[in-house]
Amino acid sequence: PLVQGLVIPPDLVVVALVYFVLSYFLQASLMAGIGAVAGGEQESRQIAGILSLIFVLPSFFMVSFISDPGGFIPTLFTYIPFTAPVAVIARMAFSTVPLEQIMVSMAILLVTSLLIAWASARIFRWSLLMYGKRPSLRQLIGALRSNTMQTTATGEAQG
Repeated sequence: PLVQGLVIPPDLVVVALVYFVLSYFLQASLMAGIGAVAGGEQESRQIAGILSLIFVLPSFFMVSFISDPGGFIPTLFTYIPFTAPVAVIARMAFSTVPLEQIMVSMAILLVTSLLIAWASARIFRWSLLMYGKRPSLRQLIGALRSNTMQTTATGEAQG
């Protein structure tokens, strides 16, 4: 019926799978960090909901992707790790995307995913020491910078 003549190129499927795995890891790491910092379930959901909007931002610019897939906005979204999966797949659906742009985009996404996973793990470990206390931005940055986590006599984590 409707999809009878639809042909999905194999390269699009492979690229979509790679972006899916990398994006899944990025989002999981980001949500783990949010869970470690947020005060409760409701706060976690609010923060996660707002951040989830960033991942679908290219959808709001789909007219640009259809009319000029190689234009500034679609190309810019290709290099932003949070928007790259949707942007690259949309661009590939409407035109040919240079291989170097795809590879650079995947590399940026991979490095960003690893950095966020590392930061989330540090924040989670630090938040275990601060259980029940609300961390400030300064404390979170300090936790990321420290090599070792130490606890003072008052029970506050220093790092």
